[in-house]
Amino acid sequence: MGPNSGQIRIAAVDIGNSRVQCGFFDSFRGCVAEAQSRVLPIAASGLLQPASSLELTLSSQNRFAEDKLRHWYEELCLEPFDWFVASVNRPADDYFQRVIAELGDQSGGRHRIHDVSHRDITIPLKVPFPERVGIDRLLAATAANQLRTDDGPIVVVDHGTAMTVDLVDATGAFVGGAILPGIAMGAHALAEGTDALPLVSSAKTSEVPPPIGTETESAIQSGLYWAAVGAIRSIVEQIAQSQTKPPMVCLTGGIHVPLAENLTQMTGLEVRYVPQMVLAGIALVAGDRHGGIK
Repeated sequence: MGPNSGQIRIAAVDIGNSRVQCGFFDSFRGCVAEAQSRVLPIAASGLLQPASSLELTLSSQNRFAEDKLRHWYEELCLEPFDWFVASVNRPADDYFQRVIAELGDQSGGRHRIHDVSHRDITIPLKVPFPERVGIDRLLAATAANQLRTDDGPIVVVDHGTAMTVDLVDATGAFVGGAILPGIAMGAHALAEGTDALPLVSSAKTSEVPPPIGTETESAIQSGLYWAAVGAIRSIVEQIAQSQTKPPMVCLTGGIHVPLAENLTQMTGLEVRYVPQMVLAGIALVAGDRHGGIK
C-alpha cells in the first residue's frame, strides 16, 4: 500500500466551514514510519504527510488572512506545482481560488488548480449518492484505507465544525457513517440559544476536563468534551458490533491525543490519533492523477 519512488509537487487544500488546511507535498517517497504521539503509534504503512503545512481560520464572511497564504506560497514557489482543492464550503472555495488565481498571475501562471470530487476517489463507495457525501469524509476514508489491515475494517472519526464517524469496511469500501455537531458548534449553540451561558472556546477542550465543573465555564467544558466522548464511543461500539472483526479506529481533525486515550480505555479497540488525514487523502488522489502513484 505504500508509495513508490515517484515525485510530484502539489499543494493539497482542505476547505472546511471554519478553517482551511493547506499541505505541500514535494515527494511521494516519504511515509509515516514513527509514532505521532507518546502512546498511540501509527502503522508505518506509507501514509503521506505534508512537508509544509498552513492553517487559515475563516471569518464569518468566509474570508481568511491573505497575507499568510501569500507568504506561505512565496516560500514554496521555487518550481511550478499544482493545487488540489477539496471543499465543503462553496463561498470559501470561491474566495480561495480567486486568491490562488491572483498569485498564479503574479508568478506567471506557474501552477494549475484541480477541484477534487467524489469522481476522484479510488476506493469503492457503497452509498447510493456518493456525490452528496462530504468530500472531506471520502478523502479521510481514502487515507484510512492505507492504514487498514488487509482483512479488517477501520472507523474514521474526524472532528471539525461537524464531527463525522465513518466506516471503511473489510473490503476497503466506504459505506457511510454518522454526522453530529462538533465541540465548537455545541459551544456556540449554548451561547446563542441561552441568555446567560458564555461562549467557551473549543481550544480549552484540548485537555481532558474533570467531569464536574465547579463554575459555569468549566461545567460547559466538561459537558462539551464528555458529550463528544460519549457520542463517539456509542457510535463506534455500534459499528463494531456490526462487523465480523473489531475495527481499528483513527481520530483526526481537531481531536487531541487525550480523547484517543479515553476511547482506547472505554472501548478496548485499537484507537489511534492520525493528523491531517484529509490532506493525505488529497495527496493520494493527486498521485493517482499523476500516473497511479499511491
